[in-house]
Amino acid sequence: MSVGNKSFLKGFTLIEMLMVITVVMILVGITIPFLRGAEQAAMIKKAKTDISKLELAISMYESDFGRYPNINGGQNTNWLISWLTGFTVNGSVLMVKNYLGAMKEIYEAEHFWKGPYMKISSRDLDPAGNFIDPWGKRYSVDAINPANNAATVDIYSAGPDRIAGSVDDVSNYNRW
Repeated sequence: MSVGNKSFLKGFTLIEMLMVITVVMILVGITIPFLRGAEQAAMIKKAKTDISKLELAISMYESDFGRYPNINGGQNTNWLISWLTGFTVNGSVLMVKNYLGAMKEIYEAEHFWKGPYMKISSRDLDPAGNFIDPWGKRYSVDAINPANNAATVDIYSAGPDRIAGSVDDVSNYNRW
C-alpha cells in the first residue's frame, strides 16, 4: 500500500522487539527458581525411595540368612549391592558363592540366598559399584552398630548439601 509516494513497511520496531525480549527474560527469571525447587524436591523423593528400597532388600536378606549383612557406615557398599541385586559392577551375573570364603558359608549361600532382593539401574552406581544418591554420594548403611534403628539398620544420604549429619540428611530413621 502506498499513500502518496510513501510505502508502509510492516514489522516490529526496535523498541517493540526490546520490550518483548525484556518480558520473556523476566518470565524466565521468575520461572527458574521454581524449577530448581521442583528438581531438588524430586531428588529428595528419589533418595527417600532408594532408602526404602534398600531397607526392604536388607530385610529380605536378613529373613533368608537370619542376620543382617556385616557392614557399617564407613565401608563401601559395592559388595552389599552385589549381594542384594545379584549382579556385579560390570553387570555380569554374580556367583554368590565366590563372595564367601568358608565351605559352610558357600553351602548357606546356595541354600538360603533367594535373591535378587532389589533391582537398580547402573546409573545409580558409581564406578566402584557403590549405590549413590541423587547428589552423587554413596548411601551409608550401618548394620553392625545402628545408632538410630537398633532393631534394623541405619541407612542415610548426606542430602543436597552432601555433608553427613546436617539438617538436610535423608535417612530411614529420620522419617520424612
